[in-house]
Amino acid sequence: MVNNAGTPTTMQSTSVDVAALFRRLGLNTEQAISGTYNGQWLATSDPTIESFNPSTGDLLARVSVPSAQDVEATIAAAKSAQRELRKMPAPQRGHILRDIRTALAEHVDDLGMLITLEMGKIKAEGRGEVVEFLDVA
Repeated sequence: MVNNAGTPTTMQSTSVDVAALFRRLGLNTEQAISGTYNGQWLATSDPTIESFNPSTGDLLARVSVPSAQDVEATIAAAKSAQRELRKMPAPQRGHILRDIRTALAEHVDDLGMLITLEMGKIKAEGRGEVVEFLDVA
């Protein structure tokens, strides 16, 4: 790890094994983290955005930036999906949301820690943001 001044650092200051945290969330920190676009994991090489822990200056991850075409295709796919979901009965849409909520709830502590590290919040606030989201879902 390096901080935003380019100085090597360790994660001992936060006592969190960031690589293990990312692995539990299905993310690989050995390369730039990609995102999902149009339902597919998309790995791009350049450019990347660096995400730092504001409390320590430690580099958390490099995140790939999608191309304009990838974003446009994703928006088009989302609009198409929205048209299809609109036709689906509300209880069926509710089941989908419940499944998403259940999947996120399985990782509440890790997602909360990720928010803590990336936003510089205390642990209880990071976890609280995830719990609040789950309460709404």
